[in-house]
Amino acid sequence: MPLQYSLGFELPRSSRPPVRPNRISSDRTNKLLILVKPEEEAAVRIAHVADELAAYLGFTGRLVRPELLHFTIHPIGLYSEVPRSIVDAVEACGNVVRMRPFTVSLNVVKNFHRKSGIPLMVLCGDDGVHGLRTLHDTLGAALKKTFGAVRASSFEPHMTLSYKAIRIADMPIEPINFKIREFALVNSLIGQGRHVVLSRWQLGE
Repeated sequence: MPLQYSLGFELPRSSRPPVRPNRISSDRTNKLLILVKPEEEAAVRIAHVADELAAYLGFTGRLVRPELLHFTIHPIGLYSEVPRSIVDAVEACGNVVRMRPFTVSLNVVKNFHRKSGIPLMVLCGDDGVHGLRTLHDTLGAALKKTFGAVRASSFEPHMTLSYKAIRIADMPIEPINFKIREFALVNSLIGQGRHVVLSRWQLGE
């Protein structure tokens, strides 16, 4: 039985398709996420801002690499093996989304606090994240219809710059604006610092 976390999606028993023998991965712990990534140019700009902020704050910890910067829209689960049936079901949910590309605007760096006491350093937007909220709500409705009741959780769109940061006061920055043209189902390989795209959806023009 795969180990799951957060929403820990499973198909309702009556809806589960026959088990297929192929597994996407079986040698590492796999965290499945529906996420949105900035385009490469925007990711480089954000990483540069993070570097400047770290220097200003005297922070010498690890920053997230540009290619791993993202917004988590919905966590799906943590699995010892990735079940094909879950991927297929999430793909069907992604297929119902009908949205145009939208602009994200990020203008403040802050902490998110965790039970461990080690804060995250994140990049957020005020009115510039409505498109992300709409995508979250649209996918959430489809996931609930497919998987049944899911654990309710608040959604504050954010991009993590460091997972082991220092405590800081909220820091307004010059807005960083960029276009979102797609979202993806990704396998984040724990301990490898690597994202494997399992499915990708283009937002309609």
